Amino acid sequence: MPKSGTIVLFDRKMPRNFRKDGYNWKKKKDGKDIKEAHEHLKVGDKDRIHVYYAHGEDNSTFVRRCYWLLDKSLEQIVLVHYRETKEVSLATHSNSSLLTDQSTPLLVTEEFDSGIANTYSEGERSLGDVEIFQRLIM
Repeated sequence: MPKSGTIVLFDRKMPRNFRKDGYNWKKKKDGKDIKEAHEHLKVGDKDRIHVYYAHGEDNSTFVRRCYWLLDKSLEQIVLVHYRETKEVSLATHSNSSLLTDQSTPLLVTEEFDSGIANTYSEGERSLGDVEIFQRLIM
């Protein structure tokens, strides 16, 4: 099971069940389907990124976010981000950040206390989820 801070890229057309990651996610009232919030994120003034948010069943501050571009030529690329937050499960928005540098690989696993690093080493900077996704697909 991926731990907090893990970022993984998938081709949505290949592993059809990339969401089957071993975690128990909160379910809808039907008890079968995962309860996910669906959002469109803007880049500039246009909707560019689709995101699904899911909260852990056993730990409501553990979240999974799945992002992909709305551009039809790139929509098969999915970025999945697992992280521990200080949010309660009713919240679906966050100003998340990830401590990283310019040599970030496609699979990144780092532990963060709250998902936000308090100190930065020389050469490191903080990127939001959308910035990470944009950088990885460019």
